[in-house]
Amino acid sequence: MIRIAVIDDDPVFCIELKNQILKTDDVYEVSCYSSMDEFYHNAADFSIAVIDVMLDKENGIDKAAAIASAFPMLNIIFVSAERDFFQDVYNVEHTYFMVKPVSDSELNRALTLCRKNLERTQLSVKQQSGTVVIELNKVLYFEGMLKKTLLHYADCVEQLLNIPLKDIEQQLRNDNFIRTHQSFIVNMNYINRASKNKIIIQNTEIPISRKYSGAAAAILRYLSENMLGAARLTRCQNNQLYQKYHKQMSRIVDVKKHLETFGLKLVCINMNGSASKAKIVQSIACPPILSARLLLASPISAGR
Repeated sequence: MIRIAVIDDDPVFCIELKNQILKTDDVYEVSCYSSMDEFYHNAADFSIAVIDVMLDKENGIDKAAAIASAFPMLNIIFVSAERDFFQDVYNVEHTYFMVKPVSDSELNRALTLCRKNLERTQLSVKQQSGTVVIELNKVLYFEGMLKKTLLHYADCVEQLLNIPLKDIEQQLRNDNFIRTHQSFIVNMNYINRASKNKIIIQNTEIPISRKYSGAAAAILRYLSENMLGAARLTRCQNNQLYQKYHKQMSRIVDVKKHLETFGLKLVCINMNGSASKAKIVQSIACPPILSARLLLASPISAGR
C-alpha cells in the first residue's frame, strides 16, 4: 500500500479528501492528522503528505520545511483555500499545490506526479488480491521462478508474486538494480563481493551468466563510484583528521594495475574515527579483485 497522510485542522475536509483519495485507486491507505506536530512523529511511515498551508495557530509551510528536511523522500502536496500562498510554497520542495475545494482531476494530477517520484523507491505490482507496493530499498534481489518472482528482502522475509521476472525488469525505474542472470535481478547496494561470474549478497551466491556478462563491469563501476563517494563523506565528517593526515593519504599508490581487467580505478579506504586506528583494508563491500593496498606514512603501518 501507498500510505498518505492528510494534515488539516478541519476534520470534515480531512474525511472528505480521504474518501476522495480512496476512490482513485485501491493502492492507497489514508490517515488524517489535525496538526503538524502530531504528524511529525509518524512521518517516516508515509510516502505522501497532503498539508494545509494554514493550520490553526501555525504556518503549515514553515512546518513542512522542517519535515521535508528530516524526511527528504516524502512527497508533499500543499492544499489551501487561497491562491495567495501559491508563491510561498516554493520555499519548500514539494510535488503539487491544490486549491480547495479539490477537484477529482486536480487530485489525480497530484497523485500521478507523486507516483512517478515513488517509482524510484517503490514498485507497484497488480495481483489478484490487490496492488502490492514493494519498498525497493529493502529488496536484496528478485528471483525468477517460472512465471512467478520470489522477492528476497534484507530482513530475510520472502514474498512470492504472480508475475514473471521480465515484467519486474520492465517496470523497474531504479538504477540500483541490475540483471545478472535469466533468473536474477539484484540490488547493487547489498552486494558484499563480486567477480566476473558471480556476486555474493548476504552469503548467497548469485551467478552472472554469459548473456549478462556486461553486468560485471557495471557492478564494479557502481561499487567503485559509491565507495569513493563514501570516502569523500568520511573525509568531510572527520575534517580535522583528514587535514592532519592529508599528506600521508596523498601517498596512496597507483592502483590501476589491480583493476586493469575492467579498466576501473578504485581506492578502498577505511577510517575508524582516529588516525591511530586507520588501517589497510583488502575489501570494503567489494570484490577481492578491487582490493587496493594503500601506502600511508607512520603511525599507520602498511606493508607492501
